[in-house]
Amino acid sequence: MVYKNRNKLLEFGGHMVAVFLPLFFNPYARQSIEEGKVNFFLLIIFGMLIVVVVSIYQEMEATNAWQDWKSFAKEKLKKLSAGNPLLLPAIVYASIYILAAVTSIDPMTSWWGSSTKQGTLTVLYSILFFILLTTAIQSKAQIDRLISSLIIGSVPASIYGLVQYFGFDPLDWISGSISSVHSTLGYSLFFGAYLAVIIPFTFSRIIMWRRQTWIYTIILVLQISTLFFTLARGAWLGFLVGCVLLLCLLLLRWQKKGLLILSGFIILIGGLLFLSLNTGWLIQFTGSNNQISTQQIAQARAVSNSERLEIWRYTLPIVARRPLLGYGPETYLTAFWSHYPLETNPHLQDIHPWDPHNLFLYHLTAVGLLGTMALLWLLVRFYRRMIVALRNHEERNDQVSISAVIGSLSAYIILAQFNPIAITSLVLFWFVLALGTALARDDRYTLI
Repeated sequence: MVYKNRNKLLEFGGHMVAVFLPLFFNPYARQSIEEGKVNFFLLIIFGMLIVVVVSIYQEMEATNAWQDWKSFAKEKLKKLSAGNPLLLPAIVYASIYILAAVTSIDPMTSWWGSSTKQGTLTVLYSILFFILLTTAIQSKAQIDRLISSLIIGSVPASIYGLVQYFGFDPLDWISGSISSVHSTLGYSLFFGAYLAVIIPFTFSRIIMWRRQTWIYTIILVLQISTLFFTLARGAWLGFLVGCVLLLCLLLLRWQKKGLLILSGFIILIGGLLFLSLNTGWLIQFTGSNNQISTQQIAQARAVSNSERLEIWRYTLPIVARRPLLGYGPETYLTAFWSHYPLETNPHLQDIHPWDPHNLFLYHLTAVGLLGTMALLWLLVRFYRRMIVALRNHEERNDQVSISAVIGSLSAYIILAQFNPIAITSLVLFWFVLALGTALARDDRYTLI
């Protein structure tokens, strides 16, 4: 029966997201890659919802709970709340998103989304995915399998990125990025962000020193190399912070000096490579990118930095006009041009202000101070729970997994301060929250 296997079925939905969401795209479709991925994700969520509805029905039939369905529902909701300490902030966050969409300057766009299709509906489905996956995880083996799926999904995406880098891609892509490495994510910044979130998990498997360590080492080299070739500076910085934070947390827990030396090595080498992403002094000598000169890289970086700072400077006055609930999700472009008419400032047309390229500025304009505070509440509660779990868990593999989750989420937060967020990164954010919540709780709870 479905209700006896619902956790496994819902876990399968998690594997589908981990492996196939980043890989899914249709090169012959008219819609954007982002829209195709959103539709694929919604299809997975729809399947998970069917599993929940059928399992609840079958359980009520098997236990004859129809006569006292209110007590049955109350008991399930109580277990759901007890097993997920992030449930309340997540629901508050979702509620503010809905309220912001209702009061939006463009309700239809806020609900369905614009070019990136990250409207309220997509965010609500992401939160629902987080709730279902968190409550479905009942064992450490499930967590281990889900992390493995995250790593496995990155392998073909990274290989395809190398194919693009060396100029063997049979498809012709149109992209505004100076890098041709965007893999199945459609844009180098999106691909870099995806890899930055996954790499801490691969790194954690090497630290665990399993029999398959050599395989994970090869995968890690593949991921880091491809990440570098994306030329995504924010993602590279996020990856460095995530991995160093992972090591520092284990250093505090294990008191091993070798971890301090390794952290210093990563900071040194990673920092030098980060500088090269800004200057191009190494990039011009590698692969098919050798036609890009150091001067071209430096010039592109100067323009990018200037445009990003310009957008941030112009965004703050926009926030002040509607501080509580913002202008509505996915309405940044409309809000920007309504505040700064093009005829009064023609040079703004050159910076293409479709997104503030900053997670918190986006929230301030989309869902206001209320939505931003709800997000911060969610993050603070998450980090507190994870730090307590790291201190209380005695098994070393658990400590490594917890540190990897913290590193992965921190990588996301860092890179999101400089880049727009794609659907894959958004869903992975809630995926990592689910893994951390399941790792941090003391007891296992039965799904609703």
